[in-house]
Amino acid sequence: MLDIIRNDNGAPCSLEELIEYLNDSVDFSCQHSIRSSADMLGRLYFDRSFLTNYVLHKLKDGLSEFEPMNRYTPPSLMLGHGKDFFIRANLWRATDLYSAHYTGKSHEKTDINVYGLAHDHNFDFLTLNYFGPGYKSKMFTYEYSKVVGAVGENVELHDNGYLQLSEGQMYLYRKNFDVHIQYPPTSDSITINIMSTFIPPRSPNQYVFDIANSQVLDIVGGLGRQRHVFDMAILLQDPECDAVMRRIASKSECAKTRAYLQKKLTRASTEET
Repeated sequence: MLDIIRNDNGAPCSLEELIEYLNDSVDFSCQHSIRSSADMLGRLYFDRSFLTNYVLHKLKDGLSEFEPMNRYTPPSLMLGHGKDFFIRANLWRATDLYSAHYTGKSHEKTDINVYGLAHDHNFDFLTLNYFGPGYKSKMFTYEYSKVVGAVGENVELHDNGYLQLSEGQMYLYRKNFDVHIQYPPTSDSITINIMSTFIPPRSPNQYVFDIANSQVLDIVGGLGRQRHVFDMAILLQDPECDAVMRRIASKSECAKTRAYLQKKLTRASTEET
């Protein structure tokens, strides 16, 4: 059952007050604690001018110093951050022209709006529908502990209905549990998200799923983002680098990473002899 969080607190708060609360009162390693911050995030909804003022200030500055630390591409705006979190505003476009097409071999993306792609997240985040009708999501759940982490692996996905938040409503997307397929809103919409950046001892994978076949279609943020580092380390032929990569090859949760490193390290050892 979808845990849609109603917004019953009509007293507004400022963005600065929200950031202070998150820094002082929320444990971002705990989903329950993150969910408890919905009261303060909901209060931000009732400040109907804060986002306008933020954008207006940036426009008046000529965008010369606009979000130099934003690692997300448009249409995502960084609003603030703390030790284990950041806050962003996302623009969700009401058209399927801003879509992602996943063939299993290529991922062609014309914008950050990833519509039609079944995926989970390897972090928790609390989302608020701040403006507009909001995007719609087909929801599933799965058990991360039962997934080895290989492309083509069968996964038991449980149908969890459809989610569409009205203005002011919130939802906690639970890392490596909630899976969703997003569809464009009927008109452009804006969400405000509190994103956890807490790093657990072992960083989990993020998966893309083939819903029709109940399989892992791809692993995001694992080998794909690290391959060039491994390749460079092997090219340098440094014994300490090799030792570290052997440890990674034996302990990584990503099956593709383990297989890739084992193959590369074996090949490098053979070539040396």
